[in-house]
Amino acid sequence: MELKAQTFARSRQSGWTDELLADAFAGEAACDAAEDALTHSGAYPLEQMQQALGAYDRAALAVLRRHRELRVEPLPVVGPRATAADTLLSLYINANGRLHIRPASQPKIDCEGGAWIDLGQVVASAPVMAEIDGVHAAWRRSEAEYFAQVRAAMDRLRREGGLPRAVEQVIGQLDYVESLSFYVGDRHVTLVDDAGRPTLLYALREKPYERWSDDDVLIVAALHVLMRSGRAACFDEFNGALLTARDLISRIDHCSHSDAAHASGVHYAFESLDLFERVAKLRELKRL
Repeated sequence: MELKAQTFARSRQSGWTDELLADAFAGEAACDAAEDALTHSGAYPLEQMQQALGAYDRAALAVLRRHRELRVEPLPVVGPRATAADTLLSLYINANGRLHIRPASQPKIDCEGGAWIDLGQVVASAPVMAEIDGVHAAWRRSEAEYFAQVRAAMDRLRREGGLPRAVEQVIGQLDYVESLSFYVGDRHVTLVDDAGRPTLLYALREKPYERWSDDDVLIVAALHVLMRSGRAACFDEFNGALLTARDLISRIDHCSHSDAAHASGVHYAFESLDLFERVAKLRELKRL
């Protein structure tokens, strides 16, 4: 991802948030308000900025685009504008500059110290909420299937004794990276601290693999893929984005479907290879 996610501080410095008065988006189609917030009123490309959205927020935005009749309501939403059967969706920008579209009943994410910007609320009926839940559930099922491939490759790497070396290689490469942060689910992950140290990887180096979380496995796998592909200098592809197993594998699959791979007949052998083996084969073919 070439464009880094904007932090809350940078948003304020840009002057964009200074123009947000109370109920600035009131009456707008909810999807338009969300996209306006994502792009800072068109200052940044929508396609890139929405890569930072969480899975639920992506599902909510997709459904809001289907229902342009849903509008941002002035705060607070009371009286006849919402019934007991409705759910209020809050649109807000958290302290990291990330847009969320979540049920108002849920705690705000990464908003310690009151550092967030309320964009308004949307009255969502039960059928609309069911649509959002359905899209989100489908995304989670798909992500679980892709993650199984990531886990299988990491398990093989560990069985063959290559995991410690892989972690050390990534740590060594991060010595040349000034900053690197991204999202895994709702978690904001900073790999390089203010002192320039990859503290998360230092901790994983000392932690038994059996105790690694799924997030840990995905993070190391993604960084290892960049190392194996010869693109370690492009760590910022993930900067500011939501890191997912689906996106990671899709990048590799896209290369394996190239004309050159088809012409060489290699594409048909890829199904028998795990993630890291595919990367090695593509590197051999110079498709990465």
